[in-house]
Amino acid sequence: MVTRKGPVVSLVLAIMFVFAHFLSFLPVQVAAEGQPVTLVEWDFNHESAVATGGITENRQQEFALVGANQAAYVAGVGSGSRAINSNGWHTADESYWVAEFTTEGYEDIRLSSKHYGSSTGPKDFALEYSVDGENWTSVSGTDIEVATNWTAGVLANVALPEETDNAETVYVRWLNTSNVSIRGDDVASGGTNRIDDVVIEGVSLGGEVDPGEPGDPEHQSISFARGNIGQEVTVKGVANVDQGLLQSGRFSLYIQDDEAGIQLFNYSTAGFPDVKEGDLLKVTGIVGEYNGVTQIEVSEVEVLERNQQVTAKQIDLSTYMDPNVAELYEGTLVTFEGFIRNVNEYYNGGVSISIINDEFDAVDLRIWESTGIDLSQIEENTWYEVTAISSQYNTSYQVLPRSNADFVKAAEQRPAPTTLNREYEAVVAHVTDGDTIRLETPVLGATNVRFLNMDTPETYHSVNNELDENQKRHGNLATAHMQTMLRAGDTVILRLGEEPLDAYGRLLAEVFTEEGVNTNLEMVRDGFASSYFIYPFEDEKVEEYAEAAKYARENNLGIYDPIDPLLEMPFVFRARERGDEGLSRYVGNIKTKEYVAPDHYAMVEPEYRVFFTREQAEALGYTPFEMTDQEAIDMDKNALGVGFQGSDTAASVVQDVVLATTGSYGSSISWESSDEGVISSTGVVTNPQYESVDVTLVATLQKGELVETKEFQLTVKPAIVEVISWNFDTESLAATGGISENIGSEITTVASAVTGYVAGYGSGSRAVNANGWNTDESYWLIELTTLGYKDLTLSSRQFGSNTGPRDFEIQYSLDGESWTSMSNSTVIVGNNWTSGVTDQLELPTELENQENVLIRWINTSDVAINGGSIGSGGTSRIDDIVISGHEGLFNEVEPTEPEKSKKEQKEEEKAAKKAEKELKKEEKKAEKEAKKEVKKAEKEAKKEEKKAEKEAKKEEKKADKEAKKELKK
Repeated sequence: MVTRKGPVVSLVLAIMFVFAHFLSFLPVQVAAEGQPVTLVEWDFNHESAVATGGITENRQQEFALVGANQAAYVAGVGSGSRAINSNGWHTADESYWVAEFTTEGYEDIRLSSKHYGSSTGPKDFALEYSVDGENWTSVSGTDIEVATNWTAGVLANVALPEETDNAETVYVRWLNTSNVSIRGDDVASGGTNRIDDVVIEGVSLGGEVDPGEPGDPEHQSISFARGNIGQEVTVKGVANVDQGLLQSGRFSLYIQDDEAGIQLFNYSTAGFPDVKEGDLLKVTGIVGEYNGVTQIEVSEVEVLERNQQVTAKQIDLSTYMDPNVAELYEGTLVTFEGFIRNVNEYYNGGVSISIINDEFDAVDLRIWESTGIDLSQIEENTWYEVTAISSQYNTSYQVLPRSNADFVKAAEQRPAPTTLNREYEAVVAHVTDGDTIRLETPVLGATNVRFLNMDTPETYHSVNNELDENQKRHGNLATAHMQTMLRAGDTVILRLGEEPLDAYGRLLAEVFTEEGVNTNLEMVRDGFASSYFIYPFEDEKVEEYAEAAKYARENNLGIYDPIDPLLEMPFVFRARERGDEGLSRYVGNIKTKEYVAPDHYAMVEPEYRVFFTREQAEALGYTPFEMTDQEAIDMDKNALGVGFQGSDTAASVVQDVVLATTGSYGSSISWESSDEGVISSTGVVTNPQYESVDVTLVATLQKGELVETKEFQLTVKPAIVEVISWNFDTESLAATGGISENIGSEITTVASAVTGYVAGYGSGSRAVNANGWNTDESYWLIELTTLGYKDLTLSSRQFGSNTGPRDFEIQYSLDGESWTSMSNSTVIVGNNWTSGVTDQLELPTELENQENVLIRWINTSDVAINGGSIGSGGTSRIDDIVISGHEGLFNEVEPTEPEKSKKEQKEEEKAAKKAEKELKKEEKKAEKEAKKEVKKAEKEAKKEEKKAEKEAKKEEKKADKEAKKELKK
C-alpha cells in the first residue's frame, strides 16, 4: 500500500448552486435489498463535468482535473457518446483525474471507468482513494495501462476498501504514475488523455433514502422550477425588465431570485397586472420550454412589492463558450465587458450584434425593436460594459439589452482584439486536403484549420472538363504531400492571423510541427501551393513566401512543372466554378508596388501577387501598372463590361446596371443608350410594364488623343413581382408576402401532419415541419392566383431528418383533380438546406393568368434520407417558398362557362339520374292511374250496358204483354 500526501481537493465552482435545478429531478434509484445502487456516475454526453446520475446527495458533484489541462469533450465509448478530454500531462509531478462523492448509508463500494489516450499521451495510471482529501492510498490491483482504444484502460467493478463504506466524503483519483507515453517515448505537451463512463456503486445499509425536499410548500425556488418541466409550480422573483418591453402584445418578461432566473409567458395580457422592473412577483403556472428557453406559462401573477433592487451578476464572455455554464444564467440579469466591431442591419424584428472579448469568446446581443434602443448611439470598434438578460435561441445563447442605458462605454478603450501571431498548441485529428486540417479538440470554438498565406488546388468538385481534372489531380498531390508532414495524433503549434476565423468558421493559421517546421511555407517551397495574401498582410511575410514560391517556380517543382503544370490557379478555378462574371480583387505586385485589374492577374508573377480592393491598393501606395496610352485603352476596352446586380445577365436585366466612367488604366468612359426611357446613360433601369425591350449601350473610351468604342446588347425585362411567398418566420402557415389577392393563403399538408416550426434556412429563420410521410401520396400543397402575371418561376428549400422522406417531385393542377409533373422538378432532400433546393424553376405557361393554381411537393418513394424506409416520426421541413413573375398584358376574351370539375360533373350526373328516376316513377304512377281509370270506365260502361239491357228486356216484356193484351181483345 502506498500512501501519498496532497492538497485538499475542492470541486465546487462558485456557481455550482445553480446546477441543482437540473439535477434535483433525476429519478431516485430504487433497488432490491442487497442489490447495488448507482451512487454517482459521469457519462459526459451532455459535455458537462457535472454528474449525470446517482443519488440526490451526489448529483451536484463535478469531475475534476489537477496538474493537467481540460481540453473540452470528444468522442467517447459507443456511438454518439462523449468523453472528457485533456492535455498538458507533462507539466506536473502529480497529474490526475479526481472525483468526490458521499457513500453515507451504503457499503461494498465499487468503481468502474474507461480510459483512452493519443499516442503521445500518458500511458500509466493508478487508482487511489482518500477520505480527507489529504492522505491518499493506492487501491490494490488497479494499475492501468492506457492505449489508443477504449478496451485497454478499463477498470470494471473494482472493490474499494472498507474505509470508503458509509463515509461522509470519499475522494478517488486516477493518478498518472510515469512520464512514458503510449507510443513509448516521453509524454508530449499536446498528448491527450480522455476518460468516460465513470460509475460508483454501493449496497444500501437499510432504511429509506431521502430524495431531498421539494421546497417551501407555498412556493418553490426558481432553480427548482427550471428542472420541473411539465409541472405546475409557484415561484417568487423580481422582474428584471418591464412587461411588454421585449415582446409587445403578449405577457412576456423575466424574473430572478438569488439563484436563478426564468421567463414568464402567456399569449394574452388580459387579467395580468402591468409589471415593471423591480416588482416582486408571486406567479403560478406550468413549466415548459420554447426555442430552448425555459419558461413558466403563467396562470396567476401577483405583485407583492414594488421597487425592489435587481442585481446583475458579473460574468465574462467565456461563460457562453460552455453551454452548461451559460444555461445557469438563463433568465438572469448579467453584466460583462466586450468589444463591438460592427452594428448589423435590422432583421426580423430587431438586430443581432456580436460582441467579443480579447480571447474572441463571443455572444450575440439581440436588440429588439420594441425596446426603442437607438442603434446610432452604439459605436462600432468600441469597448462597452453591457448589462442584459441572459437568454437563449434554440442551441445558441444570446443576451437581451433593455435600453440604451444598458450600454456604457468603457472608460479604458483598449486596442481591438486580435489573434495576430497568437499561438495555440493542438493535436491533428485528420488531414483534410493540402491546405486544411481538422483538430482533435477545438481552438476558439473551431476544429477546422485553413492554412494562411498559401493556396492549394481544389479537390471538392466533380470533373467536367480538362481544367477540372487538372485542378483535382494537383489537389490530390498537394494533399498527399501534406500527409508526409502532418499525421493524425501529431502535436502542432497554430500561429493565428489578425482575424482568427474565415467566413466558413475555420481557424486561419500558420501550422508548425513540434520540430518548428512551418508547413505552410514548406508547401509553397515544394511547389504544391501558391502563395496567397489578401489584405491586410505584412510585407515581410509576403516577401518570405515570395522567395519560397520563386524557388519552386525556378526549379519547376509541383504546380510549376512544365511537363504537367497547374492550368488554373486555385482562386481562378473557384471563380469559374462559382460561375462568377469575373474576379473581384485587384492584384498588386509586392516588388514594384503596382497593381492591375482583377482579370489581368497574369501580368504579375505568381510569387509577388497580393490581393486587395482598388481603394486599399492606393491607400497602400500602389499605383496602376505603367503602360502606353494605346496599351492602357486596349486593356481598359478589353476589361470593360456592364456590371449586373443579383442574378441579372445581359439577356435578362431587371435591376440598375453599373456603368464604369473610368477604366482601370486611366481611360475616361462615357455611355450612350439606344433607349433612354429603359436604360439611361448612367445605368438607371426603368422596367417596361409587360414585354421585354432590347437596348444597345455604346461605351466611348478616351485616353489622351485615342478614342475607342464598345457596344453591349442588353434585354431589359419587366419588373419581377413576388406573386406569393412563405418564410414562416412568424410561425404561421399563411403566406408572408405576395400580391394582395394571395395574402392569407395557407400552405397545407395532405396525408402528413404539421408538427410546428423549427430552425429554417439562415440565422434566426424558421421553417414549417411535418411528419407522417410513411403513408401513400403525402405532399405539401399551396394554392394561389396568377391573374395578370406570366413568366412565373418557383423557388423553395427542403430539409429532412435522417428517417424523413428523400424523394420529391413538384406538380401542378388547375382543378385539384388532375396533376401534372413539372419538367426538371425532381428534388432529392438531405439532412441540410443545400440538397433539396429548387431555384427559380420555370413554371408552365399553362399556369399564367389563372384564377386558381395548385402546386404540390409530393413524396414519390418510401426511401428515407438515410437510405432506409421512411419512419413514422421522420420529418420534412420546407422554407423560403417564392413564386415570382412579370405583369402580362392578356387579351380579353368573352366570358365562358368555366369548365366544371370532375366532382361537379359527378354531382350533376347524380342529380340527372335522380331526376330521371323520379320521372320514370311519375310516369309509372300516371300509367297505373290511367289503367285504373280505364278499368273504372269499362266497369261503368258494362254496368250501364247491363242496365240498358235490363231496361230493354223490361220494355220488351212490357210490349209483349201489351201485344198479348191486344190479341185477347
